[in-house]
Amino acid sequence: MRLIACAAVLAALISASPALAQATDQAVIPEPNADRDYLSIGVGAALVPDYEGSDDYRAIPGLIIRAKKGGLTVFSRGTYLYADLLNTDGKVDLDAGPIVGVRLNRTGKIKDDAVDALGDRNAAVEVGGFGGVTFKGLTNPYDSLSVRLDAVKDVANAHESWVLSPTIDFGTPLSRTTYAGLSL
Repeated sequence: MRLIACAAVLAALISASPALAQATDQAVIPEPNADRDYLSIGVGAALVPDYEGSDDYRAIPGLIIRAKKGGLTVFSRGTYLYADLLNTDGKVDLDAGPIVGVRLNRTGKIKDDAVDALGDRNAAVEVGGFGGVTFKGLTNPYDSLSVRLDAVKDVANAHESWVLSPTIDFGTPLSRTTYAGLSL
């Protein structure tokens, strides 16, 4: 009988320990649409095609920036930096602002003989604008789905033309320190 009583006390202590661990102070998670300033920076490497449509890829240094200060939101996508000048927080957010970036198509060694015969290009410095709409809180309170149209013009005389690019982005935090995004 004494063995059963000891086992019952031991089982009660073991099962109570998680409850004790849960009673500690935890960081407060901010409201998903809280109007707050933030800065997130990530570094790494990116695999990019030698030119649009290429099966050959090269590694380049990667930098990811997401920041908000007052009514200005800044973010990067690939080799482009965007500034969203509209501050329309809510479940549906209108987006618009300037873009600046670099296009690296055919600036390196090309392995395809037919494309290589077209000749190398200089890196294009492109500026322009974007407009779109973002839907927030689709699968959880913190995710977003954006549909956007970018319009940029080469100002470095590399290709001397405009490029229009429709884009769909989905992003969601995986934890307090990890964010995942997919862009088409």
